[in-house]
Amino acid sequence: MFDKVISRPISMDSDDVLVKMMGLTKVWLDSDETEPPAEIYGFIMNFRGKLEDYIFGEDSPKFMEKYLPLLENEANDLISKGLMRPFGMLDIIDSFLDRAVEEECIELRAWLMDYKGRSFDDEVIDEADMDKMDLEFEMREAFAYEKFQVGNTVNFGQYEGEPLSWRVLDLACGRALLISDKGIESLPYNEEWAMITWEECTIRKWLGEGFFDAAFTDKEKPRILTTRVLNCDNDYYHTKGGNDTDDKVFLLSIDEVKRYFDRDPDRRTQATEHVKSKGAYVSGTGNCCWWLRSRGYNGDQYAGFVYDDGVVYVSGDLVYNSGFVVRPVIWVEVGGF
Repeated sequence: MFDKVISRPISMDSDDVLVKMMGLTKVWLDSDETEPPAEIYGFIMNFRGKLEDYIFGEDSPKFMEKYLPLLENEANDLISKGLMRPFGMLDIIDSFLDRAVEEECIELRAWLMDYKGRSFDDEVIDEADMDKMDLEFEMREAFAYEKFQVGNTVNFGQYEGEPLSWRVLDLACGRALLISDKGIESLPYNEEWAMITWEECTIRKWLGEGFFDAAFTDKEKPRILTTRVLNCDNDYYHTKGGNDTDDKVFLLSIDEVKRYFDRDPDRRTQATEHVKSKGAYVSGTGNCCWWLRSRGYNGDQYAGFVYDDGVVYVSGDLVYNSGFVVRPVIWVEVGGF
């Protein structure tokens, strides 16, 4: 159900993101649609606590009536992949019930108890089997989460004869955000000097087609999630970010690279042997400049990048510069690694 996640262009605590997404959620609640629009895929999961705080009150039954069936489908999907223990939904519903009692939300409490009864009365699992399944789940979860702790590196896929090593940037809801540890290709942001956005640039097409098909096997590809990529404006030069996109592979934005990397030294990267053979720019220390997806200054002819010393250039460089390297970014399901 939730096969899309949001790349979250700025801090999760940012008021403007919360207001926008909560507003969209309210519109969805008042509509006849059973599934939320693409803009709030992932937001509902990643921001559940804040959404509960916002929605708890007169609209709670309406919210729960739409939200819990979706969450149940998501839970069943996670259970089938070994990422959630059986009856995990009962724990979630019970936590809502506790909150409803605490907040004296009588109508919501009654609705939740009825939903719990309708959904789970016919489910019977032997207690010994439950204990065994819980233990197996906890072992799988502990191993996966230990492997995908932020800052760790994992191997996944290959490109031009070299295994791809990825750095973990974020971990949420059984999914990890990964960026290639090195620059894996030398390409311009766009093949021609043109007025261009992330939606239309040639590097996005290459990531979604050429790289995706070359780097991952048919078994690996389903683990990579479709991401709702938010293309925000460049706040420093007031250039427009363009339309949001749905991508399996993308680049970090200016806001994201500053959020996920605290210091300039952490942003420095080197090139693979393949990239070195293509003549990409490499400094005396072996570091490279790498593209971001955000626009720079002077309209659409510049795109942001990270210099070889790790400094973020929000002004950007000309989009047809072919000396910069590419660091792909993906969201993946943690289970199965």
